[in-house]
Amino acid sequence: MILSETQAEENSGGREVRLGYLIAEDAWGQGIASELVGGFVRWCREQTSVSSIGGSVALDNAASRRVLRKNGFQLAQDEDEISDDEQLYRLRLQ
Repeated sequence: MILSETQAEENSGGREVRLGYLIAEDAWGQGIASELVGGFVRWCREQTSVSSIGGSVALDNAASRRVLRKNGFQLAQDEDEISDDEQLYRLRLQ
């Protein structure tokens, strides 16, 4: 089962879209998350109003951090965007 959701937020450089997904445990390790995120990134690149994509990852979720990095996301460095139990990754499109 795959659940994806987006939440649009205005930021100084345009519109940032937030990505979230949940993959059923029995589907882990099959490349589904990488394919999902890759397709979403491609779609966002076609949208002129989207300047960046953000995605939060739990500190103990190394697999999701790899998926985001594989798709070009980088760890956000703004202290107010990083919590004690999650890290925010961002991909700038423009």
